[in-house]
Amino acid sequence: MATPNGQPEYKVSLLPAIRDKLQAFWAQAEQRGLGPLFLIDAEGVERRLIRDPLNWGDPLFEYHKLGMVKLRGRSTFLYVYYSVHKQGRVVVVQDLDINPHGPLGSSS
Repeated sequence: MATPNGQPEYKVSLLPAIRDKLQAFWAQAEQRGLGPLFLIDAEGVERRLIRDPLNWGDPLFEYHKLGMVKLRGRSTFLYVYYSVHKQGRVVVVQDLDINPHGPLGSSS
């Protein structure tokens, strides 16, 4: 498939540990009655990673020799740490965390 601007979509890779973490965060949201909102937010994150990961996140550093950049994206519920291989159009999600300023964060 292609993105709205005609570019091919990025392939997103999640390790099983990241999937487990995402499920644990969803369970926390469910316990607080925020499950449906969390799912909408997670779907938005996925859409951004597939369609335009380089413009969604803030760059943290670049792997020059690998042609990759590491970024941190922020949504209402999550911080997402990921790397993008620019030419291969691959996104590797390396870590997730609760957005401390969001509904599940410690400042809520």
